[in-house]
Amino acid sequence: MNRIVIALLKPFSFIPAILMMSMIFSFSSQNGTESSQLSEKVARGIFITIDHVMDRGWDDEKIQELADEYQYPVRKLAHMTEYCLLAICVSLPLYVRPARLRAHISCRHPLCRLCRER
Repeated sequence: MNRIVIALLKPFSFIPAILMMSMIFSFSSQNGTESSQLSEKVARGIFITIDHVMDRGWDDEKIQELADEYQYPVRKLAHMTEYCLLAICVSLPLYVRPARLRAHISCRHPLCRLCRER
């Protein structure tokens, strides 16, 4: 029974990676203005939460100033998070298919040696 379930789930192990790639593609289709507005909105939400939790007493002007200042790091952190989640989703099929995992590990070592020589 367990082998049947695993055999049925193997083809579906690629779905999270495909969904992450489509999400990254949709975010990449935004122009710089839309991306900045979204990052500013997220940064503003972060600072509003910090203000409420830590009882800082910031007014709207101070929160907007902080959101404008930290909008760029928030955007870059979002990019890193997207690609980290993509890497996790891509590695999922490698764990479902152990033979391919061993091939992946053995192919990685020569590439690491090449990068260290440069």
